[in-house]
Amino acid sequence: MTDKELKDSILNPADGQGVKVRGNAVLDGNGRLKEAAKRGLFKPEDVIPVDDLGQNDDIAPWEKDLDVVKGQKPG
Repeated sequence: MTDKELKDSILNPADGQGVKVRGNAVLDGNGRLKEAAKRGLFKPEDVIPVDDLGQNDDIAPWEKDLDVVKGQKPG
């Protein structure tokens, strides 16, 4: 992945692919963030958009839909 592609995947993610956090913990996207930091793509003052999940928010809500498709009861 080029520097531009990596930066775009963080700043302009595809639907549902944004960096997800809960409080100060990165739940999804940490690999992209670590690689961007390693490459020096962002300055300390840069703002990175995140999806801030609440305590009861599911990190992968689409998985419940998959369970229904498979004939299982959503958990």
